[in-house]
Amino acid sequence: MAGCDVVICGTAVRPFGRSRDESSPRDWVRGVVDDALRDAGVERGDIDAVVVASESDHLSLQLSPAALMVDEAGLVPCPALRVECGVASGAAAIRAGVMHLMSGMHRCVLVVGFEHAASHLASDDVRSLYGLSFDADIEGITGVGATNLYALSAGLFMARYGLTEEQMARVSVKNHGNAMSNPWAHLPSKLTVADLLASRTVSAPYKLLDCCPLSDGARRGACGHPRCRLRE
Repeated sequence: MAGCDVVICGTAVRPFGRSRDESSPRDWVRGVVDDALRDAGVERGDIDAVVVASESDHLSLQLSPAALMVDEAGLVPCPALRVECGVASGAAAIRAGVMHLMSGMHRCVLVVGFEHAASHLASDDVRSLYGLSFDADIEGITGVGATNLYALSAGLFMARYGLTEEQMARVSVKNHGNAMSNPWAHLPSKLTVADLLASRTVSAPYKLLDCCPLSDGARRGACGHPRCRLRE
């Protein structure tokens, strides 16, 4: 089976935002796993490996989250692998799931990601932790956060390619507009370039409406080889 095509059989996602109902990542993961298995037409017994994406143990306050989430989802004794790659953790988990399948070792893999970044830690603490996602010795330890570093990158990009703040603002306007069609989005907004440019500066050239909010969230996908018994 090694080298076969890989298909995504089902997906699920919970709304992004600040969780105010005292729920936790284990609740979110249980919910999205149930929904995605239903969407895929896959039984728990069909899953033979799990990949869990979570950027930071400091955000979730949970060491070894992969084993916990497999237990919460009712998938013991599936082998579990935890993946972290900063803000690209979800994409890295999908890649790991595909590698599981392409190797021929597994037939149906669950990939689930969660982040607890908005409702149980102070915003300043979360910003500090995100700063440590960069070079902790050179950047994170100085207190420079993700917003500052991304703003520096944006400024260099603008200088290199001769872009204006108005042109850059169109990106945020587009993204907020796309969120209007997403029922799970945190802050869908119909903005104009003028609205964005009028918002306060956070870290030049970033304005407030350029920045994404801190959000709790979980998403999940079930993927497998088309040759496997996934839909009978």
